[in-house]
Amino acid sequence: MGVEVSEVGECVVGNLRHTVRVVDRVYAAALAGSGVGRSQFSMLNVIAERDGLSVGVLGERLDMERSAVFRQLRGLEERGWVARVRSAEDGRQVLLRLTGAGELGLAALHECWRQAQDQVLEAFGKDRWRALRGELAALQTVVAR
Repeated sequence: MGVEVSEVGECVVGNLRHTVRVVDRVYAAALAGSGVGRSQFSMLNVIAERDGLSVGVLGERLDMERSAVFRQLRGLEERGWVARVRSAEDGRQVLLRLTGAGELGLAALHECWRQAQDQVLEAFGKDRWRALRGELAALQTVVAR
């Protein structure tokens, strides 16, 4: 008794991963000349949205392990785009802030991202994307229970 090959082709995670790889290539190509990866781009956006968050909160928001967060942050810090500062309320806590250079860099990256986003939405359709986004949110909710 085994699994039918046709069943494997219906594998949820396999299909999701394949789709992510295909779509990710479009975004990777758009960001390629910047020297900033997709994970770092996501980090910059979260830090910009919530200035002064901790490394732990950043990792939670991006669903990344702490060691991966530190590895990705290192490159952003070396560029001078992200700074670590001590919390005014609790000097033991280190918070992340986007620097002026980071704000400028992120603005330029948003242009690259916009090109990729427009390309994907034009090919797939905005209405189809909205419907799929809703279905993906529902899948996350029921699986996370």
